[in-house]
Amino acid sequence: AGVLVEQARALWHERILPFAHNLQTRTPAHREAAVVAYDASWPDQAQRIVARPGSKDYGRLALLAQWRCDAQIVLTLPPQAFVPAPKVESAVVQLTALPAPRFPADPAVLSELTAAAFNQRRKMLRAALRGLHPDIEALLVASGIPPTARAEEIGLEGFCTLARNLAQARGKT
Repeated sequence: AGVLVEQARALWHERILPFAHNLQTRTPAHREAAVVAYDASWPDQAQRIVARPGSKDYGRLALLAQWRCDAQIVLTLPPQAFVPAPKVESAVVQLTALPAPRFPADPAVLSELTAAAFNQRRKMLRAALRGLHPDIEALLVASGIPPTARAEEIGLEGFCTLARNLAQARGKT
């Protein structure tokens, strides 16, 4: 069961961005999808997709999903709705692709940035992001983000601004 749990976690974290991008490239009539989150070992997964900055559930998954999609919980299901029944309630998350990402940013840089920022949630961003650029503190300030902030305090627009500034500082734009 432990291997399956790890596979489920990897699926949620590694597939949401490509999944949302795939939705985004479809015609407007086909830009919706429902995701059923019911892994008994991770019952709050649906909340993690729709979480907002400052909440305990907010993290990389919410940020990357909401960058390209509107996400909302549309239905909760009791354990009896499934065979075999899990030990927790389940939720259906509706992801509706946006015509374009909510804010401009290089997907690879945003992914790298959010991975580093949320890898050690309790660290201040100036420490968590130190390995991304020698002058990360100046990039944070230029992006309107206090260097002493923590990842879970920063909204999507702030991360996208920082990703653009980081890409520019690295000469990628």
